[in-house]
Amino acid sequence: MIQSKCAVFTVDCDGLIVLVDGLAQVWGYPSADFCGRRFLEFVHLPDQASVQAEIERIMAAGSAGEFECLMRQADGQLMELTWTVLLNGKGNPARYIGQDLSDLRTMEKRLAGSEKRIRSILGSLPAGLLIVSTQGMVQAMNPAAEQMFGYQSIELANQHLLTLLKARAGQTAESLMLFISKQVGHTCNLQLSKKSGVSFPADVLLQEFEVLEGHHYIIIIIDVTERYELEKVKQEFVAIVSHELRTPLTSVHGVLTMLHRDVYGPLNDVAKSKALKASQQVTRVMELINNFLDLEKIEAGKFDFLFEKIAVDSLIQNSIAAIEQIAEEHLVSLKLDCLQNLYALADQERITQVLINLFSNALKYSRQADSIEVTVKDLGTLIEVRVTDQGPGVAPEFRQIIFEKYHQIRDSKGTQKKGTGLGLPICKTIVEEHGGSIGVDGELGHGSSFWFRLPKFKEPQV
Repeated sequence: MIQSKCAVFTVDCDGLIVLVDGLAQVWGYPSADFCGRRFLEFVHLPDQASVQAEIERIMAAGSAGEFECLMRQADGQLMELTWTVLLNGKGNPARYIGQDLSDLRTMEKRLAGSEKRIRSILGSLPAGLLIVSTQGMVQAMNPAAEQMFGYQSIELANQHLLTLLKARAGQTAESLMLFISKQVGHTCNLQLSKKSGVSFPADVLLQEFEVLEGHHYIIIIIDVTERYELEKVKQEFVAIVSHELRTPLTSVHGVLTMLHRDVYGPLNDVAKSKALKASQQVTRVMELINNFLDLEKIEAGKFDFLFEKIAVDSLIQNSIAAIEQIAEEHLVSLKLDCLQNLYALADQERITQVLINLFSNALKYSRQADSIEVTVKDLGTLIEVRVTDQGPGVAPEFRQIIFEKYHQIRDSKGTQKKGTGLGLPICKTIVEEHGGSIGVDGELGHGSSFWFRLPKFKEPQV
C-alpha cells in the first residue's frame, strides 16, 4: 500500500473514477469502492456545492486550477486537502491530484501559538524594544517602548530612529547608523528623546538579525533615569559623609582622647570613664564611615592598590602592635608563630587593614584570659596567614555569607555583636585583588580560624 502524502484520482470522459493512487487508498475504502464513482461523492457533503462551483470555474478557464476541501474517509473522519485539477483535450477534468494539508495545518497552529507567545512576551517585557531596518527606519515597537517615548506604534512606523535621539550637533542619519553598526552586541548609554521633547538617559543593547526581508536591528532600551538620580543622591551622601561628618568626628575623637589622658587637666574617675566611652563610640562611628567609604570606592572601581615587596613577619608584628593595647584592656593575649624571610607582593596598607579587621573580630568574640593565635605558613607558591580565637565559632551555614555585605557573625546562641557588616566583605575584596583567597573554618563552640592566602613575591628574572 502506497502511503504517499498525495492522492491521485484519474477519471474518464464521463467523470467516473477509473484509477486511484497514493493517499486515497488508505482512506479505509476497498479499491473497488472508488471505481465507477464520481469524485464529488468522496467530498464532505457541506463542501460539495462549493467544490462543484470550483470545478466549473476551472473548466471555464480552460486550464489547470486549484481548490481546497474536506474529504470523507470510510470511518467518517475528515481529511483536508488541496486539489489540483488537470483537464483533458476537451476541457473536462482528467485527473484530481490532492495534497494532504494535515501537517501544514498543524504547523500553522504551532506557528500561530508561537507567535501569540512571542507577542505576549514582548507585550509584557518591561524594557522598550524596537525593530529597526539597516537604514534606520522603525518597523515595530512594543508597548513598553510606546509608553517610554509617548508615541503610538503607527506614529513611528517608517520614521527614522533619529527621531528618538536627543538632537546633537552634526548628527545625521548616516552617522547614527554607522555608530549603531559598530555597537552590535554591546550595550551603550544614549540620551533619548520623548515625544514631549524631554530627554532621558537609557542603556541600549543592539543586536542584528536576519529575516526574509533582509537584515534588521533589534534594540532593547532600559530607562535609567531613576538609577542616575539614585547615583546622584548617593554621591551627594558620600560627599556629606566624607567631608561633613568624618572631619568633625576626627576632631571630636581627638578632644575626647586628650580629655581622657588629662591633657586639659585632671578629671575625676567618672568623667574619665565617660570620656573613654564617648571616644569608643566615636571610634565605632568613624569605623563605619571609613568602611562605607571604602565600599563605595570598591563599587566605583576606585579602590587603588600599591603593590610592593613586603616582609610578612614585619607586617604582622606592626599590625599586632596597633591593637596590642586594646587586647590588654580586654585581658586577651596575642600569640605569634611566624616564619621568617617570607615575602609577598602586596599593598602594605591594605593588608594591614585586613589583619586589623580580623584581629578586631577575634577580640569581639574573645573572653577574658582567652588567647588569639596568629600563624603564618609557607604553602609553596602561597603564604597563609591564620587568625585563630577561642570564641564561639562560626556555624558552617554562615561561613560563606559573612563575607557578603551587611552580614554579621552570630555566635552559637544567635547573639550578634556590634559591627558594620562591611569589614569582612572589604577584606575579601582586598585579598582577591591580590590574587589570593580568604575563608574561615574551625569547630563550632571551639573558636574560629580566619585565614587568607597571598601569592609569594617572585624575584624578577634577570
